[in-house]
Amino acid sequence: MNFFFDIDWIAFLPECYFVFIINILLMYGVIYSSSFRHNFPVLVKNLTWLVVQSFFFIIILLSGNVFQNAIIFNNFLIVDSFSTSIKLFIVFSNLILLLIVLVYNQIEKINNFEFVILNAFAFIGIFFLVSAYDLISVFLALELQSFCFYILCCFKRQSEFSVEAGLKYFILGAFSSGFFLFGCSFIYGFSGTTNIEKLFIFFNTFSYNFFVFDVACFFGIIFVLVGLMFKLAIAPFHVWSPDVFEGSPLSVTAFFSIVPKIAILSVFIRIILSICYVFFVPCQEFLLICSVTSVFVGVFGALFQKKIKRFLVYSSISHFGFILLGICCGSLEGIFASLFYIVIYTFTMIVVFSILLSVRVKKTMQKLKYLSDFSSIFYLNSYVGVSFLIIFFSMGGIPPFAGFFSKFFIFFGTINNDLIIVSIITILISGLGCFYYIRLIKIMFFEVNNLNFIFYTFRKENSLIISFFTIFLTFFLMFPNFLIVLVYNSFINFFL
Repeated sequence: MNFFFDIDWIAFLPECYFVFIINILLMYGVIYSSSFRHNFPVLVKNLTWLVVQSFFFIIILLSGNVFQNAIIFNNFLIVDSFSTSIKLFIVFSNLILLLIVLVYNQIEKINNFEFVILNAFAFIGIFFLVSAYDLISVFLALELQSFCFYILCCFKRQSEFSVEAGLKYFILGAFSSGFFLFGCSFIYGFSGTTNIEKLFIFFNTFSYNFFVFDVACFFGIIFVLVGLMFKLAIAPFHVWSPDVFEGSPLSVTAFFSIVPKIAILSVFIRIILSICYVFFVPCQEFLLICSVTSVFVGVFGALFQKKIKRFLVYSSISHFGFILLGICCGSLEGIFASLFYIVIYTFTMIVVFSILLSVRVKKTMQKLKYLSDFSSIFYLNSYVGVSFLIIFFSMGGIPPFAGFFSKFFIFFGTINNDLIIVSIITILISGLGCFYYIRLIKIMFFEVNNLNFIFYTFRKENSLIISFFTIFLTFFLMFPNFLIVLVYNSFINFFL
């Protein structure tokens, strides 16, 4: 991070390109969707494929970007190998999600082209968030993507549940932003700067005992972390997520569950390794309490759920508890374990939502909302049943699936960093968490209540995505080196 470039726009070319493309697509959508000559066409499919095409060009620009370790735009943004790797993974995830939600939006009459435009604007905010190198730029990027998700959350205006979810998310999201800004004001008032690198230098000039007794600085960091943990739905800041995810359209819930959390996690790691690392010990206790609480709440909350969305939300809370547990280690093994966990978690959630967005009763086109609706699905479509079996075994951490290794790396990092008691507690709780996955598998394989249902035919895109990721998670043990080395190399510069 010793190089500064006057030509900042070249270093930030992928983002500049996509901002330009979004404006072109917005004008295209506004002009043609309101055109009487063209009979007011529905453009959601056209715009989706144009955005997917733009993602391929962004992948090329990111891969060919020669500027690394560049701090640009007056120290507000950074371009390094870590941010580039996270951006490539986000592009890959968002591209797949756009493909799997296309038909669902058409069936549910979510045909407004603004859905794709709002997703693209949120995507830009997520890109800025990954490259943010100042607390002000972190806040602005966080709000840009949050405002888009506030609208997407209540996009189904005819549903009172969707409107309620959007309003609830907006109010509580503003509340969490207040926490974040309150923490930033403490840090700025104490240090005189909000730049992450300058804060790292400032904090390194003092001894450890200085920060133990400095209440203002410590609470400023805590408030910043609380604002980010709210967005990650980590307990006890998770209360908003079940209601918001339940009320939102399923296509929006798919984006909520994956894409923004990857970006927020990357910012969380950057702040932990930069600002908090010098006085990590006092913050570690707070993070450990939140991680264990999140695992506990997620596991026991999922045990009593009857709806599939709320079930997945509480499952997500427990998984991010494990991810935060890896970050609590503050070591190379812990950060690697957390990043590896989020990659495997993303792959599993892509398969889950690919199936949920596709499976519905053919005669009535009714969605499957409750866990009991999945009874006898193995007899109706054995491939979907086997895919669910593999995915839930992987999420439960049962070997030899990839989810087992993600949990193994987390516990390997915690044990190496002398967090023995925490490891034992979380292992016992996660063992209990396997019960609700096995209960859902029992419903699919051993209950035969819905044999008269005929399920809707899968699209080719969804079938290919489900098949690819299911095979990957199943046979990960045979070829683990590629993904492990890729994740390891993405963040190793932090420790060099």
